[in-house]
Amino acid sequence: MTTGDCNDDAASVEKADAEHIGEVQSAPGGSPNSIVPLRGPNIMDRRELLGVLGAAGLVAVIDLNGHAQHEGHRGKVYEDCLKACEACERSCNETFHYCYTQVAAGKKEYAKALHLVADCAKFCDLSADLIASQSPLMVHACLACAEACKACATECDKLDSAEMKSCVKACHECETTCRAMVKAMGHDYHG
Repeated sequence: MTTGDCNDDAASVEKADAEHIGEVQSAPGGSPNSIVPLRGPNIMDRRELLGVLGAAGLVAVIDLNGHAQHEGHRGKVYEDCLKACEACERSCNETFHYCYTQVAAGKKEYAKALHLVADCAKFCDLSADLIASQSPLMVHACLACAEACKACATECDKLDSAEMKSCVKACHECETTCRAMVKAMGHDYHG
């Protein structure tokens, strides 16, 4: 195969590709194989496109300003709730280990708390993740987290030890901030 054959093959491939993309026409002042894109009646010119984008851009800027003001109002609530959920998750995980050692030592009264702190930690983790990503579903997670924290605190409060009291405190703080988050998002709760 010679160099001329390769050039002919490349030209035929380009021509076949051009047929899929646009029409192969002889453009004024161009070579006979110039590619001129097809232009149909549905293609916007630049002025129309800028007009549409300009209007959309204006709407987006107005929406972002309103959203930023709304977010600024709830920013402290978000931050407080995120921190409380993370702290409560950590406390519940630490309390889980403590409850486990107590159950292993034969103290069966820690068994229910063992399960509740494990479950509560999962609710706190989910809520923290959804708050951090500002998911529209975080309101549901926060409401469920508040209920989980309430149940966990109630059970842990029955057991007299510093570890359990520390968990109760973290659960109460998390419940309070989760309920504040739900309220800040414009939802009501029953509890």
